[in-house]
Amino acid sequence: KPHLPLTHSLLMSQATLPQIYSLFYKISNSLSTSISSSLFSSSPDVQLQIQQRFPHEIKEIANFVQRCNANELPTPKEKSRYYFLRALFGADVQQHTQPETSTDPESAKSSSRNSLRHEALLRSVKFNPNAIEAWNALGHCLWERKDLGGAKKSYERAVLVGKTQPAQPSEQDKQHQDIEKQFQLFWKKQRIIALRELSIMIRLVSNTLRDNEKVKQMVSTSFDFAKEAVFLDLTDGESWTIMGNALLCRYLRSKNMKDMDSALQAYTRALNTPDANVNPQLHYNRANVCKFKQKYQQAFEGFREAKELDPSFDEAHGEVERLTAMMKLIEEIVSKHGGMKKKRLKKFVEQIPEAKAPNALMLIDANGKRLSNAWKEGIQEGKHLTFKVVQLVNDQTDIPLVFIGTDRNANFFLFSIYNVHASAIKDGDLVTVQDPELSLVQLPEEILGKPFDHVNVIAREPAKVILNSRSISDDKIVTADLSMDTK
Repeated sequence: KPHLPLTHSLLMSQATLPQIYSLFYKISNSLSTSISSSLFSSSPDVQLQIQQRFPHEIKEIANFVQRCNANELPTPKEKSRYYFLRALFGADVQQHTQPETSTDPESAKSSSRNSLRHEALLRSVKFNPNAIEAWNALGHCLWERKDLGGAKKSYERAVLVGKTQPAQPSEQDKQHQDIEKQFQLFWKKQRIIALRELSIMIRLVSNTLRDNEKVKQMVSTSFDFAKEAVFLDLTDGESWTIMGNALLCRYLRSKNMKDMDSALQAYTRALNTPDANVNPQLHYNRANVCKFKQKYQQAFEGFREAKELDPSFDEAHGEVERLTAMMKLIEEIVSKHGGMKKKRLKKFVEQIPEAKAPNALMLIDANGKRLSNAWKEGIQEGKHLTFKVVQLVNDQTDIPLVFIGTDRNANFFLFSIYNVHASAIKDGDLVTVQDPELSLVQLPEEILGKPFDHVNVIAREPAKVILNSRSISDDKIVTADLSMDTK
């Protein structure tokens, strides 16, 4: 977007602090909340992008900070504002923002700039403890210093200020055109940033704890703050993304599939917003959830979109390759009858007990015809299905594990089981699933070059699986872990 137009009088005059702060409001308000929070970043690349987008505005603010003397400002609030602007735009800070061609090490530049910002922001919140933007910036500064506890306290203070302090500009601010409207929007954005960053910080801090109950409580609290940020602006894609991440973390603790479903809904809402739709990490996270839920077409699409948005996103490319390899392996195993010749296959399936009505479930008849009138997709309550395992088709660390299974009629289908270690199930094992969940895994021809259509037998609860006439032992039960960024 082009930089904001400045009035001729402002450029040519010695602007006052309220005028300069109004200018800062306009810069911040013209950005989405995700980009607005990057104003607090010490990254040289981020700062250069901001400067290139608003060159005249930032120059005007920097000139003001350079010529202003904090000791001459009459009120603590004005001193607070001065130190906040100095933290972001002061010459002593900006001189460390150098092009990538600089011979200075990147870490040294960021560290020096961070230290200068830290000192100025401490002064800002000292002069005005109700400066929500200064608390947010201080939280970001401490986060970059890896002081998670300090960052968490700063965001907690920002959230408290946002809730308890009236969002009203000062009488001096009201004298300047349009500043009240700009202030209200700015205050709302700062509240959203505080809630979102606190949600992330709580999860990061919880990762350092060993008390499972405490961690579970913190993850739940993290979701509450993310949800509050969403409710402040239902059109903010970044807030939906962070709420999705919080729900995903909560699922990893609760094992409640409703949390996983809600995470997918939150990610989907985020993708419907223009600011978040271009975020490759969002597409990647959503695709991982789809993969976990075995919505493979959506997973393919999400991983491919993430790679397209960021060609260097090797993890997304790797996921596409792994999924493609798995689907091709399934087709090969099914077409070749598990690599067994007719005589061996006959002997293999004869070890499966005959299905006995009324509780035994048959997916496919002896002629290979799918018995779609005998079952519908979903959980088959009161039913059980017995079959033999042919082969594992995905990685041993994946959740769910996906196997090829076969019934007594030598009909092949997918068998997916959650939260079980791969060593628990071997080729040739006899499996009975109580209350199995059934679905159809279908992919359009353009993904694999030919249609893909298979029945999937799902066991979400290991307790409902009988393996070779025995229950699965507790030492074979594992906890779900998804490979994604859930900050």
